[in-house]
Formats: sequence, C-alpha cells, structure tokens
Amino acid sequence: MDCTCTSKGEISTAIELGKSAHKRLDEHTDRMDKLEKAYDILYEMNTNIKLIVQQNSYRDLKVDTIEKDVKTIKTKPSENREKIKWIIIGILVSYIMITLIQSLPLIITNLGK
Repeated sequence: MDCTCTSKGEISTAIELGKSAHKRLDEHTDRMDKLEKAYDILYEMNTNIKLIVQQNSYRDLKVDTIEKDVKTIKTKPSENREKIKWIIIGILVSYIMITLIQSLPLIITNLGK
C-alpha cells in the first residue's frame, strides 16, 4: 500500500485512521472470540442434551420392562388364588358327596319305615 501523503496533516490523519481501524479490528476480534466461546458452550450443551435424551430413552425402556414384570407378578397371585379357590370348592363338593353316600343307607332305611 503506497502512501502518497504530502503534508504532516495528511500523515496524522492517515495514522489516526489506521489506529481507528486497528481499534475496530481489535473490537471485532474480541467479539469473534466471544462468539466462538458461546458456540463452544452451545456445542457442549447440545452434546449434553443428546446424552440426557439417550439416558431417558434407556430409562423409559427399563420402566416399561419393570411395568411388564409388575403386571406379570400381579397376575400370578390371582391365578394361584383361582386355583386354590377351585381346589377348596372341589374338596367341599367331595366331602358333601362322601357324606351323602355314607348316609344313603340311613336315608333309604328311614324312607322304608
């Protein structure tokens, strides 16, 4: 860049303009540094958010599995209760039938009198 300044005033003005331009460049450099730091922070936040989403997806999968297991556990006791209920009913019916069969001769003799 050639300087064709002819007077001291023009040289002073050119120096002041250069200093002003240098100051603006420094301000822009500072702003760029701040923007780069903000970008780095945003990038790190985005990475952390992705990690949180993955962890929540895994947690949701585990919760779904636990819910299925709990439902299975809840239905098993009721199945067992049903079996026990029918066993007790069978025992009672058998007892009544045996009692009736044993008392059948008495009933027949009493009817014949």
